[in-house]
This record gives sequence, structure tokens and C-alpha cells, in this order.
Amino acid sequence: MEFFKGFNEIIFPSRCISCSTLGTSLCAQCQSIWAYQPFSQNISRESGERLFVFSSIIYSPIVSHILLAAKESNVSEASALITNALENSLLEFTKHHPHISLSGLVPIPSRPQANRLRGRDFMQTITQSLSKKLRIPMLPILGYSRKVRDQSGLNSEERWNNLSDSLVVKGSVFKSENKAVLLIDDLVTTGATLLAAEKALNQAGIRAIGAVTACVAQPLRYGGGRAPF
Repeated sequence: MEFFKGFNEIIFPSRCISCSTLGTSLCAQCQSIWAYQPFSQNISRESGERLFVFSSIIYSPIVSHILLAAKESNVSEASALITNALENSLLEFTKHHPHISLSGLVPIPSRPQANRLRGRDFMQTITQSLSKKLRIPMLPILGYSRKVRDQSGLNSEERWNNLSDSLVVKGSVFKSENKAVLLIDDLVTTGATLLAAEKALNQAGIRAIGAVTACVAQPLRYGGGRAPF
């Protein structure tokens, strides 16, 4: 077995999943960027209620490459990095809110168009891994009520308009003020997606106690402010 492993490394040498440098799956330089920096903030909606968001990795071009490797190329090492970052964010959340009992993890759904191209719902797959690891149920209950555009090319105002009232709760789920769920996403940029998801859950009688993401863009353009919907 060791012979075949060594042979494969000669024919298919390991490269950094971010910068493609020969060596390991994540080179030393990229490892220094993909470094946990516990980051918390709160964003609010019109009602004034605040959604606490915990993240672990500051967004950068290197981080973008890792996210794309996981999302678009289904690179297992990249997906594992995102899962571990989410776990770190979730543990930070529980440190700050030790008395909260979570009923489930709610992944932010990918757009149907993206799911068809990738052959899977990326965040649902990642959240399922996190759910098994932490033994917290996954609740894939959010879906889109209409077609939305890819957020990556939109400015802040366009992101809000694109997502406003686009997310809904699918099917019959529990409704209790005593139960709380945590939103899960890979990246928070403006907070538009998380606030749209919180609004959909709230309208269905489900309390989103907060959100965790693997990465956070800085500065968060609407962090601490009011969402326009």
C-alpha cells in the first residue's frame, strides 16, 4: 500500500488547494491566512431584534479560492476546512450563549440553478457533516419562493433587493417559542441572506437564535445596522 501511495504522489503530486503550490493540500502561506480569528457581531432587522453572527475566518483572495474549490470543484480537503471553521464558529457561539439549547441547524439553501450545476446543495452537505459531528439535528427547511440572481456580482443595495422575501419555510415543521435554531452559511458579506432567512423562519413561527458562518467579509457593510426589509 505504501508503494502505491508513493507512486501516486509521484504521478499526481499534492498541490495547495488555494495557490496550487507543490507540497501539501494547504501550503504554509495559505495556512497562515486560513487561521481562526473568532469574530462576532450582530445585525438587525426592522423590528429591532438582533441576529448574532459568529465567524472564524476573515475573507480574502486565498479564502475565496478555498471556498470555490469546495463549492464548484467538490474538493474534499476544502470542504473539510469549511466544516472545521463552522465547528469553531459554533463552539464560540455556545461559549457566549451557554444556556441556549439548540433544536437544529438550518442551512442556507443554494440557488436551484447552482444545485443543478454542482449536483448537490453545497451548504446542506456541509451542514450534514457538522450535524453528525456535533449531534445536532439538521433541518433543511428553507427554500426559495422565486428565482434570485447570483449575489457575487451585486452591490449592497442590489443584494437586499435580490433576496427580499425570497426565502420561505418548506413543509410542516415545529412551531414553538421554546425551540431555537441556528442558521448555517459559508460566508457573510452584507448579512442580507441571513436576515432574509431569519425573516422567513420568524414568519413560520420558528426562532432563529443566531447564525454561524465559516468566513466573514470585512467590513460587513450592514453590520450593526438595519436591514431595509
